Amino acid sequence: MVYLKNLYNKAIIIKYLKSTHREGVDKIIEYMKENNFFEVPSSKNRHHNWRGGLAQHSLGVLKKAIEKSNDEIPQDRIIISALLHDICKTRQFYFDENGNIKTKKVKTPGHGYRSVRIIEDLGFNLTEDERLAIRWHMGNWSENEEAKKDRAKAGKSQLWKIINAADRWDAAHHKPKN
Repeated sequence: MVYLKNLYNKAIIIKYLKSTHREGVDKIIEYMKENNFFEVPSSKNRHHNWRGGLAQHSLGVLKKAIEKSNDEIPQDRIIISALLHDICKTRQFYFDENGNIKTKKVKTPGHGYRSVRIIEDLGFNLTEDERLAIRWHMGNWSENEEAKKDRAKAGKSQLWKIINAADRWDAAHHKPKN
């Protein structure tokens, strides 16, 4: 049953991403397939900590973001920001041979920042609003003055407000499995 749900989530995510008609989206989809985006959990001990949890969480954020959005924000920006906000977790989480969630050590702090870097390293052009929404989707985790200024810009963005609220809502409504 989990396998079928994961296949369904994969098909829906790919359909949404392709619907943006954005240049480079095929590279993003290929990266997601090659790096187990549709199989890994969203976290080790918190929300969506099960096989396929990252894809399920991303779809949950998209659904809530669409509910909260208005006609002022282009649909493609909501789709990109919601579905890719945690893409870096494909490099962070994996299952061992016994099905236990394991974590790889990461060098770059801040998973929003890591997600933006992966997307941009794949040659995908994010709008400034998308970059801010993905980078700061968790809120204010600023360590230096430049980051604080960037975070302040995000706080003025309608897209950021929607993604931040949708991410928090979806995480709060999907408790961890023991």
